[in-house]
Amino acid sequence: MEVNVLPDWSYHPIKNTLLRKLSPKRGRSFLLKSMNTIASVPGGSKIIDFLGHMKNKEVQFQQNGLPYYSHVGLSGKVDPFLEGTNALQHLGFNFLEIGPVCFKLDESSCQSPIIKDDKIFYPLNGEKTSFQRVVKMLTKYTIQLPIFIRIDEAEVTPDVLQYMITSHSPFVEGFFLTENPL
Repeated sequence: MEVNVLPDWSYHPIKNTLLRKLSPKRGRSFLLKSMNTIASVPGGSKIIDFLGHMKNKEVQFQQNGLPYYSHVGLSGKVDPFLEGTNALQHLGFNFLEIGPVCFKLDESSCQSPIIKDDKIFYPLNGEKTSFQRVVKMLTKYTIQLPIFIRIDEAEVTPDVLQYMITSHSPFVEGFFLTENPL
């Protein structure tokens, strides 16, 4: 299995106690859900803004009426199951990517991250999320950043692809189509 290495961004005091006892998938889920909970309470997003120190006014710009806080976007590989999307939008990213998205997700075909030599390795083709989960998240939260959805083209027929794009269009700025490399 080929993998991309992503940095472990958790705080070290938490990492060395609780997260070492969890699998990479459960540890990431715990952190993202915790951040999302903070972002969901009144004033929580401002706490994340303050602690993150990620919005640099020197690089902030507007294009087509949308604010951009940096030249960096957040890959869908960081939060493949949309557990922290509400919180992650407050960390100074330019845009959020969601995906790969499948119309009908076969959970048994999803590869989980692994730990080796104190590093977390994520599958090269990414953990996938379902169309239904994306629709639920996009209607639940008000995301203030441009969103791009990566659709796993190998998983859908042309009619289903058109349906997915039409269903997401009111919520997102664009789409990527990608085939599963394996």
